[in-house]
Amino acid sequence: MALVRAVFEKELTLLKRYWFNTVGGLAANYILFVFMFFGGQAVAPTVFENNLTGIIVGWFVWAMSWSSFQESAQTLTREATWGTLEQTYMTPIGIFPIMTARIIVGLAFTVTTGLIMLILMMATTGHWVLFDPFTVLPIAFVTMASATGLGFAFGGLALIYKQISSIFLIVQFLLLGAIGSPDLAITKVLPLSWGTTLLTYAMEENVSLWQLPIFDLLGVVAVSTGYIGIGYAAFGYAVRVAKRRGIMGHY
Repeated sequence: MALVRAVFEKELTLLKRYWFNTVGGLAANYILFVFMFFGGQAVAPTVFENNLTGIIVGWFVWAMSWSSFQESAQTLTREATWGTLEQTYMTPIGIFPIMTARIIVGLAFTVTTGLIMLILMMATTGHWVLFDPFTVLPIAFVTMASATGLGFAFGGLALIYKQISSIFLIVQFLLLGAIGSPDLAITKVLPLSWGTTLLTYAMEENVSLWQLPIFDLLGVVAVSTGYIGIGYAAFGYAVRVAKRRGIMGHY
């Protein structure tokens, strides 16, 4: 708990120090949604009205997933640039507990900003979705873990290849595609897909967590855990490559 608190205080300090960037990111997501919403209403009003809950939930998940992915990848890159990443490896605590604490704190901040975005979207559309926070928050938290895992993997690539911002843009649209993928058995292994389906159902039907199928809940946990594991393994491999080449802190 002391480690999580320390990481939380550090992230909170960075948010306060760079508050303009934080607010700017939230505002950009909101403005993009406003353009999409009013533009869609002008082109296909009936389709938008019939699928408004799904659109709101989808944007809610996408905004959080992009934040989780980008923040985890950029944090690793930033710390490598500062030289603090190598220091993290030399701490008595070890890298894995520190990374775990960062995942927990990062997801907490992501879900919080996601809820702010959700309220703004519902206020803009006038379509208020009643939902159980004790259902939506845990599912959102676990679902976002898969995006965080991808962020670790691409953060590892950034340690080796340094500038991969163009790849980040591609991932942004791939995440959007995963969220909008059809509810098929084969698509459930995609990041965010299974969790988005559960979130949409829970918010449309206003059901409680214990009313959801246990198989689906365990499936979302398993998929997110898998992506976290893959991301951490990929990042560890990238660190070893960067150390072997002597390019750990060279930018």
